[in-house]
Order: sequence, then structure tokens, then C-alpha cells
Amino acid sequence: MLVDDAPYAILVNMRELRSLSIDARYVFGGDPRVLAAAFLGSGPMDRVLAAGSELARHPTRFFLSESEAITWLLEHLQEA
Repeated sequence: MLVDDAPYAILVNMRELRSLSIDARYVFGGDPRVLAAAFLGSGPMDRVLAAGSELARHPTRFFLSESEAITWLLEHLQEA
């Protein structure tokens, strides 16, 4: 288990990812411990792969900049 039962924010690096299974999307999107998820990509194809995350129960956002993604995640951690 990654974080036991503690709430967490997650940065998903999509830059090397070529596919994301339906099962992975379901598990990720339904985890009640996730406070927010930032998807880091390098272009339009990464944005398309991250698009399914919009159905998650927590806030999600796609970023091209790692520093902007981390800043956004920290804001959600501070709110919790």
C-alpha cells in the first residue's frame, strides 16, 4: 500500500505513458483517499490520455509544467 489510509495528492507523469487501461482509470478515479491528481504531459496526446480522469471523484488537472502541477497539488493539500 502506497500511503496506508492517509489522504494524498498525486502527480502522474504521462510523458512516457502510451496507454491507460479502463481498469486503471476506474481504480484511480474512485480512490476516496486522493485529494487531487495532477497529470503531467508533454503534448496533445498526453492530454487525450488524461481526459478520462475528468470523471474522477477528486479534482484533476492536466499540466505541461511540473512546477505548476506541484503548486496546484500543494494548494489542495493545504485545503485538506
